[in-house]
Amino acid sequence: MNKDFIKDMQKIAELVQNERLEQHDIPDLLVISDMQFDEAAGGKTAHEKIVELFARVGLQVLDHPLQPPNIIFGMSTHTPLGTQL
Repeated sequence: MNKDFIKDMQKIAELVQNERLEQHDIPDLLVISDMQFDEAAGGKTAHEKIVELFARVGLQVLDHPLQPPNIIFGMSTHTPLGTQL
């Protein structure tokens, strides 16, 4: 199974655009998943695409680039003994 994290970030960027949010209005994100990211497609990592997305939205709406939210990733996995980390 695969989760398209870029599409999720596009939804957040859409909200930022529609509500004309400033940098201080964009909350930090905590992402906990048991899935891994796919390899970079088109020569760019997911992080690079997200940075470009928010910069572009900021320029379109506010005349200055925005930084993406601070994203903290946590991995939920099981050890060989079945103990969840």
